[in-house]
Amino acid sequence: MKQTYQLKRILAFLLLALSVFTLHAQNPKREFRATWFTTVTNIDWPGSGHKITSDNNTQRDKQIKTQKQTMEYFFNHLKNGHMNAVMFQVRSLCDAMYPSSYEPWSASLTGTRGKDPGYDPLAYAVEQAHARGMELHVWVNPYRYETTAGQYSDEDMVRKNMGEHLLTYNNGSFAGTILDPGEPAVRAYVLNIIQEIVEKYDIDGVIFDDYFYPWGGTTTEDAETVKKYKPANQNTDDWRRENVDKLIKDVYDMIQSKKPWVRLGMGPGGIWSTNSSVASKYGLTVPNVNAGGANTYSVLFCNTVEWMKQGIVDYVAPQIYWSTTNAKWDFDVLSAWWNSVAKRFSDQLPDDKKVHYFSSNDDYDSWATAKEMGLEVEANRRTDALGGTGAVFYNTRQFVEKKINTYLAENQFANEALPPAMDWKVTTTLDAPTNLTIEGTTLMWTHATAPRFTVYAYPKSSATVEKALEQAANLLGVTYTNSFDISAITDLENTTFAVCAYDRYGNEYAPICINEGEVNEEDDPNKPIEGTTQMTKLWTSTELSTGDNSRSITYYDGKLYVPYKKDGQFYIYNASTGTKETTVTCSGVTLKNRGYMYNIRMTEDGQMLLGSTNGAAATVRVHSCTTAGAVKKLEDFDLTGRSDYFYPYGKWSEEGYLVALSVLGNAVVIPYKNSELSAGVEVVSTELPVGTNAKAVPADDKSFYASTSATIPTKHALYTGTLLDSFGAVKPVTNTGVSGLAVFTLSGHNYMVTPADAFGSFEVFDITEGLSKATKVITATQPLGNVANGAGTIDFAMNVQGNDAYIYVLAPNNGIAAYKFTFKPSGTTAVEQVTTAPASEVRKVMENGQIYILHNGEKYTILGIKI
Repeated sequence: MKQTYQLKRILAFLLLALSVFTLHAQNPKREFRATWFTTVTNIDWPGSGHKITSDNNTQRDKQIKTQKQTMEYFFNHLKNGHMNAVMFQVRSLCDAMYPSSYEPWSASLTGTRGKDPGYDPLAYAVEQAHARGMELHVWVNPYRYETTAGQYSDEDMVRKNMGEHLLTYNNGSFAGTILDPGEPAVRAYVLNIIQEIVEKYDIDGVIFDDYFYPWGGTTTEDAETVKKYKPANQNTDDWRRENVDKLIKDVYDMIQSKKPWVRLGMGPGGIWSTNSSVASKYGLTVPNVNAGGANTYSVLFCNTVEWMKQGIVDYVAPQIYWSTTNAKWDFDVLSAWWNSVAKRFSDQLPDDKKVHYFSSNDDYDSWATAKEMGLEVEANRRTDALGGTGAVFYNTRQFVEKKINTYLAENQFANEALPPAMDWKVTTTLDAPTNLTIEGTTLMWTHATAPRFTVYAYPKSSATVEKALEQAANLLGVTYTNSFDISAITDLENTTFAVCAYDRYGNEYAPICINEGEVNEEDDPNKPIEGTTQMTKLWTSTELSTGDNSRSITYYDGKLYVPYKKDGQFYIYNASTGTKETTVTCSGVTLKNRGYMYNIRMTEDGQMLLGSTNGAAATVRVHSCTTAGAVKKLEDFDLTGRSDYFYPYGKWSEEGYLVALSVLGNAVVIPYKNSELSAGVEVVSTELPVGTNAKAVPADDKSFYASTSATIPTKHALYTGTLLDSFGAVKPVTNTGVSGLAVFTLSGHNYMVTPADAFGSFEVFDITEGLSKATKVITATQPLGNVANGAGTIDFAMNVQGNDAYIYVLAPNNGIAAYKFTFKPSGTTAVEQVTTAPASEVRKVMENGQIYILHNGEKYTILGIKI
């Protein structure tokens, strides 16, 4: 019976893998993927050689066709790269890529400012983007007019209308002319321009970039406006920031009144502020990067955080134009910081307002390789917290010519993706489409009101429609019509298709399906194996039963490591017998003079990391050490509130992170890569638990579990602290007065170990379906003693081998113990013990009809051949 079930699971998996679909590593289903499509000085389009210069109708038509084909060329490459949006620059110098009632045609189209190109490029861009299932966001520069003072004549349309509201600069960082941001008439003028675009065109978004007040800071150029409008009791710089704030709010409010599904985005410089006192006013800390760099808050008077706080933007796409390996400006740190700010204010805003974070990425510099762009996408994904992440690449030409689109389509963008939904906005539920049919190689359906649709395809009978629609690999794309080309699918007979109404806010609704098959959920290859569990105690050591000096334990390669807090020492135990083998004193740094060493951890690949605390100091201190006690480095990471423990995720020699939780409910995430620590990112969230002996244990690359001596574990998003899951009806023992937890995976099940008292008793829960649906599989074990635990903590170390997990528990004042947690799949024969010696762990096992020998976690055939 078991053998047949397992075989069915394998065949089901092979059917998926060998189907007509090309299966890649699964990427997120929700992810914003766009490029800045630059028109100023023809950077991306239409190109310096593609201007419409002829007045001859025939030649003019050819030139128009060339411009359109060039746009299609780029859009095709974006679509082939599984991108889902384009930021089309329609107003770069108070000009227009469309027939404007307020400003002249862009010179980028014809070579002559104000000359009609003979068609409407914006209308064509919307049509072409939507034909490929991509969104079209208009990119507007709100104030920039001239790059050189006097560039345009007195007859220029803008100078005629707004000439008295122009400011001219030559400060070294910017030389040119802008509309005066402090003039109310300018706000009304820009608002009218954007309103005309929103009302006239079927766009999906509006985005500003970083051209607000000029780079370099404003000094006296706007003196007359300051004198005219600034209140006497207001700081001039604050007044300038307020001027920009007012424009953003006006534009946001107008869009909400006209087409609330049109996203308003901002693409400011990558550094908001490096002033800690400014950040503290918003309850923030500044990102831990070079403080001597750009500062848009003070230099551009661009207060993006204020817009996020007010909820007057739908997304921010800051220009983080530095690499993941740049020592001065680290992409990972800045991306995590922006994401945490977006999540923080989203949590504080009313229910009908939230803010998405997407990064803007530099693809044009020499260091900006396709691989680097992939690393930046992955860094963003680690910060995902509000329904999806995203990236906007500058610029489109480099994105295509450097073949970044091809690289990403083969790696990070292997599947199509939908932009994250603005699911906080009020909308109307859409019914499922009707009359779904296949006409040749075209899917067709009926729907009276839906503006667009999502289309899926997956192997017939492989999954329920609910599960199939969760997988990005099954998403074929988006269409703004009632049909979809499925010519790429060759085996229609064995393919199920599903179509969902998809509103302009990004929400999907109930699907209609065609060619469905009967699904047997028992055949799901990802379904955890059924079975039973048991616990066996292996040994107990009371050698560390006095004092509260030893408070953590870690396992690696058959050894247990336990620190002794006062003397900078750690002990090494034999994990199989519990025998202490040696005592190691850390060299290179006198730890006892730098605080107590409570914490010891091993990364997946065996790098020992020690942690010490400065008593009540709000610092996480990390030492990279060898098992012989040679300390390699010492780094401190600031954190609000004391933290004595950190836990690692990932391989030290490759990539991962450390996470620590403070007694005040803040966390710090410290990324590492290639054996080097990066700057820590503080996570501020009211959803994190508060209490002594705070611990944060990684769950995966995006989340962690948190517990204190006063709270049972909860699950949180890594870089934001958002509460993701908590125990439901079945939960650990409460009010134990100690913190501690461990997680491990065995036979497709996820388990959590939690303290049952302060003396070494613990419980085990199956949390495969989440904390809220946890089941208790091991009730409280026997305590190791009954002596008061002044440390307020229980610590665990884990070692998983085959169908067994070894749990090592340390209870200060009461000792250490080892247990074997065994998972027995249903239908297998009992395990025959060949020997009971824990050191060798030799067992004969019959499983799935096969007999093999298990020795030290490795499988061998009866003939002794290693499997």
